[in-house]
Amino acid sequence: MLSMFVQAFQPDNCNCPIQQYVENKAEKERNIKYKSQHKLAVLVPFRDRFDELLQFAPYIHSFLDKQHINHNIFVLNQVDPYRFNRASLINVGYLYTSETHDYIVMHDVDLLPLNDQLSYDYPKDHPHHIAAPHLHPRYNYSKLIGGILLVNREHFRRSMGCRINIGVGDWKTMSFTFDYAKLI
Repeated sequence: MLSMFVQAFQPDNCNCPIQQYVENKAEKERNIKYKSQHKLAVLVPFRDRFDELLQFAPYIHSFLDKQHINHNIFVLNQVDPYRFNRASLINVGYLYTSETHDYIVMHDVDLLPLNDQLSYDYPKDHPHHIAAPHLHPRYNYSKLIGGILLVNREHFRRSMGCRINIGVGDWKTMSFTFDYAKLI
């Protein structure tokens, strides 16, 4: 079912501006020297925040280019009228990107990294919570993860993904099982 959904949004003969952008980006990427062989999937759970997305996408792309991080941005748009379910969107994003990307960053659309020293490098040993409570007072929740989290493919697989709390959908309810997987 996921593959049907994804294929529906990949037209073969598209002459639209986004297709031209993708082709230009692919040509540009051939000439970029990345600092590692790893590839990052930027997963952006999204609904009804188009103005923020217009600011976020070019900003994060430029930010990651400056760090020489090979990346793709995936906007995970929830279109149904139910409560926003960040965890489900991230799980779908992981499933879609797990074959082609070594690691993911779960990134809120309203958080722009302003400090050039914030590293989006591959998290080899354990997940890296960029918007951890001690770094960002807006996300001061002791047992929940939100904001910006870097996770490699194996960490996410071992943690069995995001927990989904049925009936509750804001980001504060999303948690991970990293403690159970002995990853942190």
